[in-house]
Amino acid sequence: EYKVKVKTARGLNVRKSPTTSSSVVKTLGNGLTVTISKEEKEGTRIWGYTSAHKGWIALDFTIKV
Repeated sequence: EYKVKVKTARGLNVRKSPTTSSSVVKTLGNGLTVTISKEEKEGTRIWGYTSAHKGWIALDFTIKV
């Protein structure tokens, strides 16, 4: 378990599954810090699960804090 900060001006989509074709649950604002409890690799992208938001985010658009 570790924390990351959203680093994208447009915000970051939280998805139901760790894939870009999965439906968007919500969007997190730039600068928001979230806790990642598990990771999954899908293609070349690594996704992190955030239980607080009940979904997956692409870790490419975050920085570890």
